[in-house]
Amino acid sequence: MHILIGLITAIGGLLWALNSLQRGGLDLGWLNPFAWAHRRKWRQKYQQVPLYNLHNSMEAAAVLIVGTLQQEGDLSREQKRFAIDTFKDTFSMSDDDATQLFGSSTFLLKQVHSNVHEHVENILANVKAEFTEDQINSLLSLIHQAAEVDGPMTATQALTLQKVKDVFNKQSSKQWS
Repeated sequence: MHILIGLITAIGGLLWALNSLQRGGLDLGWLNPFAWAHRRKWRQKYQQVPLYNLHNSMEAAAVLIVGTLQQEGDLSREQKRFAIDTFKDTFSMSDDDATQLFGSSTFLLKQVHSNVHEHVENILANVKAEFTEDQINSLLSLIHQAAEVDGPMTATQALTLQKVKDVFNKQSSKQWS
């Protein structure tokens, strides 16, 4: 009984102290575990790199194609035309839609500069399950073609192609747990 009275007294003292701190101007909202979980979830969703938050396989493919083209520096007129024509033909888009997809891909890739090969797994993380076998083969072919627009494929472009293959090989080699 004495322990229970002591516990109630301690809790009362703690509540009085917290109330006094709050009246004194200290924000105690951070102590709320529900608000903390909500803030953490929001931070994880919206403060990550937008490039890692793609939810459309076509957008991810476009980013990888443009990223492959950009790996050796600024894009040439031929590389830009290749990307837009590829989007029009492969994704059945209008010229305006293909140009917008190219622009958004270029914008998203500004955060990774010319190191797209280091981010392939994160780019495909949300969408790799959407790809069919034909789409995977088409993507690999398009990346290969993009790498050879201005000459032979470079080592970093080959690395990007290999990373894309590795991501899809991991997906297809899942074992029963």
